[in-house]
Amino acid sequence: MKRVYIALLLLSLFLLASCSQGPDTDAEQRGIFGSKENRVSADVSAFLGGTEALTFTYTEGNPPKEIFTGSGEYADAFDVELMLENMGEAFVSAEEIDVTLEGIDPSEFGKTVADFKIHPENELNPRVKDPATGKEIPSVPTYAKFEGLVREEHVVGNINLPLRTVVKYPYATKVVTDICVRANLRSTEEGVCNPQGVRTVQNSGAPVMATSFEQSVIGPKRMSLLLKIQHKGSEGIYASVGEFNNDRDRENKVWVEIDAGNLEGLNCIGLRNGVANEKSEIHNGFVELRKNEAIVGCELETGEADFVKGVNIDLLYGVKDILETSLSVKRGDLFG
Repeated sequence: MKRVYIALLLLSLFLLASCSQGPDTDAEQRGIFGSKENRVSADVSAFLGGTEALTFTYTEGNPPKEIFTGSGEYADAFDVELMLENMGEAFVSAEEIDVTLEGIDPSEFGKTVADFKIHPENELNPRVKDPATGKEIPSVPTYAKFEGLVREEHVVGNINLPLRTVVKYPYATKVVTDICVRANLRSTEEGVCNPQGVRTVQNSGAPVMATSFEQSVIGPKRMSLLLKIQHKGSEGIYASVGEFNNDRDRENKVWVEIDAGNLEGLNCIGLRNGVANEKSEIHNGFVELRKNEAIVGCELETGEADFVKGVNIDLLYGVKDILETSLSVKRGDLFG
């Protein structure tokens, strides 16, 4: 009788423990290959993130809303000044930023065509995440000024002229992700990571980013990688490196570099004008953003051990952004 009681007690404890555990919490991480993996939480990113690069505005009163023409005391001299800020996480030197004034004839305002293309005063450091505190260290603004514009020639009546400032500069996005490497990708034994599924992606703050990086198994020692790249901003994107016949050919082009370290056999499709390395592996080249999106597919061989391998991806491109306003021009000397 005592044995029966003991058996019932053990059975009750087993059932109680099974109920208290609830669903198999490992199931969500296991995948079909019996591997579970503890992924890094999103709040430990090395980047601040965001979808902006350089932003710029006219400083107050520069340009004014209206000016008067004429010579001497009748004419208004004015400036067009921009304040530029780096809201992303890539460095841009002053010499790389072209600021062009359009919409008005330079000769009518005492200037040359060359005077209407300038660089800002200083370089633009990126926003930085303090590794010790996690707080943002902001970028310091800089300025670009078109100085001393004067229109001496009279106008008949009042006219409104468009003022358009075009800013062009190179920019970059750093992407950090990883892949699961298994000696046998089809092994059903539990390992350190799951070789099948979407990987965690971290992007530095920029308008072009990797929004998805997915790994699949296509053989015991061969994996497939699928990278999705998207443009999240409203500015124009164009190739800033490489040779192109004209500006139209450069539109919506992004240079992609994928670095998987010492892993061999990395070959990617969807990259144009790429250059093979000494191992004849293609892992760089241009993608064309169609409807603000591009997809790159790669294949990669695995090694003889199980580990998680970091992958670094660089996205390089040019940005073209435009700021517009208008200028009312009035005659300053009615009798001159």
